[in-house]
Amino acid sequence: MAMDYKPTYEELEKRVEELEKNHAVTDTYEKRMERNKIVGGIAHEFNNLLMGIQGNLSLIFLDIPFTDRFYTKLKDIEKYVEGGVKLTEKLLDFVNEGIYEPEPKLREIQPDALNRLKYEMNKSIQGQMVKSGYGAQGSQAFKIYEKVYTGSNTVLFVDDEGMILDVGKQMLERTGLEVLTARSGEKAVEIYKKEHKRIDLVILDLIMPGMTGVDTYYELKKINPDIKVLFSSGYRKNLDVNTILDEGRSAFIQKPFKMEHLTQEIGRLLEL
Repeated sequence: MAMDYKPTYEELEKRVEELEKNHAVTDTYEKRMERNKIVGGIAHEFNNLLMGIQGNLSLIFLDIPFTDRFYTKLKDIEKYVEGGVKLTEKLLDFVNEGIYEPEPKLREIQPDALNRLKYEMNKSIQGQMVKSGYGAQGSQAFKIYEKVYTGSNTVLFVDDEGMILDVGKQMLERTGLEVLTARSGEKAVEIYKKEHKRIDLVILDLIMPGMTGVDTYYELKKINPDIKVLFSSGYRKNLDVNTILDEGRSAFIQKPFKMEHLTQEIGRLLEL
């Protein structure tokens, strides 16, 4: 059976350059806005995939010792995730500011990193590391997180992406927290109205269809003026959020986040 033709990376790049030349001649404000919506949407979804990878890596690291033969390879994958985050930030900068400066030798680096990411994930993760309670180091790490939260704290985790809700809930539960989830701002408000007396913290996605994270925050604050919120997004540059952060009872965590960063931010907010 003949395989469908797939263009090379160089051919794709050439097509992009041709499109850019055409846009330079025929581009209008409306076209730029439409293109930016598409690019921004792709960057957002790509960052969600990175969060899924990073979240599962964080869970795996809790269950394996650093002496495990796959440990170094998994840390390499984590580095590739960090590289992907930098690329999405540049795409989002391009969308929001109209400026995009490629890194030197990006043409050579990008396909190699992507291929290595696929190779290492297939070799290192598939059917190998999803084990419960594996490794002394993992058990020790779990006990450290367990000491931070006694289980008496409850978190409402809000995100429109099911994959992120799933891995994020697992990460939070490993710290000893009780977790409620909502897949929209509207659902978050509904849950918070009923359960706000026992919810100590809300982890709130900024970019959601329908009610945005900022709009959701102000609706939740009507119910509880002293609400504590940890905003999450792949992109920090949001003036509305910066204004909220200046009030002092909220914080921001950038996706994809690691377990240690997540616990630090949660611990700081719960102590306020």
